Amino acid sequence: MIFDRQLNTSLKKLKEVTLTYKPDVIGISAMTSQSYDAKLIMKKVREWMPNIIIIVGGVHFTAEPQDGLDYGADYVFRGEGEKSLLDFMNNGPPKDNKIIWGEPLENLNDIPNLTMDDVKPYIEMLRWGPIYYFVLIGSRGCPYNCNFCLGKDQRPKGIRYHSIERIIDFISQIVEKFDVHIFGFYDDIFVMKNSRVREFCEKIKKEFSIPLKFECFTHVGHGNSELYRIMHQSGFTRMSFGVEHGNDRILSIMDKNITIAKIKETCRQIYKAGIKLHLTYVLGNITETNETITETVNFAIYLHNKYKARSYISFMQPLPGAPIYKVAEQYGYYLPKKRIFQNIDLSYIPFNVSVKHMIKERKRGMIMGNYYGLLRSYKMIKFIHFLRIKTKNIWGKKILIKRINKIALILEALGRYTSKDKNK
Repeated sequence: MIFDRQLNTSLKKLKEVTLTYKPDVIGISAMTSQSYDAKLIMKKVREWMPNIIIIVGGVHFTAEPQDGLDYGADYVFRGEGEKSLLDFMNNGPPKDNKIIWGEPLENLNDIPNLTMDDVKPYIEMLRWGPIYYFVLIGSRGCPYNCNFCLGKDQRPKGIRYHSIERIIDFISQIVEKFDVHIFGFYDDIFVMKNSRVREFCEKIKKEFSIPLKFECFTHVGHGNSELYRIMHQSGFTRMSFGVEHGNDRILSIMDKNITIAKIKETCRQIYKAGIKLHLTYVLGNITETNETITETVNFAIYLHNKYKARSYISFMQPLPGAPIYKVAEQYGYYLPKKRIFQNIDLSYIPFNVSVKHMIKERKRGMIMGNYYGLLRSYKMIKFIHFLRIKTKNIWGKKILIKRINKIALILEALGRYTSKDKNK
């Protein structure tokens, strides 16, 4: 039985399910940002059922297995758990080993298919109003070793794939059963093998008479103009990748294996193909200065203005298992009581960067890097004012007035922020 905390956050419900089902073993998976919640769940479950066997796994406990034991788990699974967990359940716990390394699957097609009953709760969770959206992962692995991501020594080498046929079949079931027409591929790098992407696009056009839309992640330098054009014709409407920084020196330290010139060229090709861009950035890497922070935000604004790329700017979080985690305190410091590992929260500060500057520049980038033309549009602000004046005395339009007022105030505030920035 699966109890997903993203679907139901209630500890009361978890207690009810646990005491009703009375499992012999409970397993908890967590990323670092979820590790404190995992600790809380272990404590509660132990109170409800003192003799239950608790096992933990996931990225955080792969990197920090001792945390799992310290938090109250009986066994910790590191790496991939499909084979090792099945062996554990069939043959019982090992006698002298509390920390178990999982052997990675060579063929992802060996993973049993999900039933549509398994899928159904997530259809509603991922719903955007009347629009249904579903997330797919067609591969595992990444060949790169970015300094903020899980290190190569903590994960299997290479990339493994689900077959194209299996992915197409699963999409067909989702479309038929739930009428979903928008899919997001959350592979680390979907555009890794050009031939595989081309094959997927060809089969999508062949198998489906109704138009489907897709989004995916890529990496700078993968793909080309022709492939992006084929992807757009097959329904790909948006692509995301990590720009991360606007300075080549910092990109080299991050071990991104990309340059500013390559970023610009990849953006140009994707934009020309008609695919929307969503780009991510990280502020606060080791050896950063106030100047390099500003450089990154300016680069995000430049790519937004030139290619209409949406920007998401986060703060560096040196996570356990990542190369930066080992050296972070040589180049900066952690804010007191701020180790919450959420990328929108500031917790780590390089020595040559001010807290105020990082917060201010992120705000500027998130505003100026996301609202193409709107912030600078005097006509739009004037039009909103016109609507507000014309409707404020109309009886029965209170909700409309309230919404228009809110939009007007937001636009005015953003307009003032933009004006201040221009006058600097």
